[in-house]
Amino acid sequence: MLSDHRGNKIIFLELNERVFRLQRLLLQASHNGDLSHPLDHSLQCPILRYADDSLIILPAEQQQLVVLKAILGPFSEATGLKRNFHKSSVL
Repeated sequence: MLSDHRGNKIIFLELNERVFRLQRLLLQASHNGDLSHPLDHSLQCPILRYADDSLIILPAEQQQLVVLKAILGPFSEATGLKRNFHKSSVL
């Protein structure tokens, strides 16, 4: 079972709804040209999900990371889901 930053239990469907909201925000940023595919900037950024993890694949460019953090910060505050920077990496 997962919990939010307040220690409240999150049921799977509620978590899934929150993650779909994040996916919509990221895809909107892709459509706006703010985020892009790492190999072809005309394509959307790939977003892969497995259980409660999300893999967001972007070019290793500072502007892409700035946009991603600008999306993740308010999303985290609004939903109560934590960002885990210890499990995050830039390659």
